[in-house]
Parts: sequence; C-alpha cells; structure tokens
Amino acid sequence: MQREITPRRESEFRPDHREREGFTDLLRELATESASLVRQEVGLARLEMKETAAAFAKEVVRIGIAVGLAMAGGLALTAFLVLVVGNLLNGAYWAGALIVGVLLLLIGGLMARGAVADMKKIDVKPEETIDSLNEDRRWLQREARDFRREAMS
Repeated sequence: MQREITPRRESEFRPDHREREGFTDLLRELATESASLVRQEVGLARLEMKETAAAFAKEVVRIGIAVGLAMAGGLALTAFLVLVVGNLLNGAYWAGALIVGVLLLLIGGLMARGAVADMKKIDVKPEETIDSLNEDRRWLQREARDFRREAMS
C-alpha cells in the first residue's frame, strides 16, 4: 500500500481571508497598545520633571531668602556697627564699614554655598521613566520575536 503523493496547490500555502484579518487585527492592536504605552511614558516623564522642578524651586527660594536676609541684615547692622567700630577707631568710619561688610558677605556666601550644594544632590534624570522605557523596549523585543515566530510557523 503506497500512498499517492499529490502536488499541493499554491493556494494551500497562502493564508486565507480569516488569517489575514487576524493578522491585521493583531497589527492594529500592537499599534494601539504601543501608542498608549508611549503616551503613558511621556506622562511619567512629565510627572518626574515636575517633581524635579519643584525640588529646584524650593532650593532657589532658599537661596533668595538667604540673599535677602544677608542684605537686610547687612543694611541694618552696617549702620549700627559702622558707627560703633568707627568710634572705636577714633572716627575711622570707613574701616568700620569695611569690617562689617566683609562679615556680612561671608555669612551670605556660606548660606548660598550650602543651598547650591544641596541643589547639586538633586538627581535631574527621570530614573523611573528610564527604567520603564528599558522594560518596555525589552517587552517589545520579546513581542516582536514571538510575532516573527508565529508568522513563520
């Protein structure tokens, strides 16, 4: 009993209409999900950037307050201390003004340096977004690989 080998028609190797519709639906769903994923990632990046900007704004306010306090303190104390030191230096008010001015600049400079050092510690990279994008890239690679396997089989 030998089997008879019949040649296959070319139409047997082509996907029928239902298979093409399934493939089209799969591509459409992949495009929709990918677009949704990109929108979510952009939203996450925006949120992280807002948080970073808020942290920077807080430190900028600190710097502004430090400068304002240094200036106001300098003005109030300058008048008083210049007179006191000038009187101690036998009327050399210019020397009193110099001494008081240097002290106020030193205090304000130290405060500003501390705020700038705190600002440098703030991480400006959107770490969560980067991690999420890397995870999405790996997922898309797996999906594409699986899709190719299914398409070839």
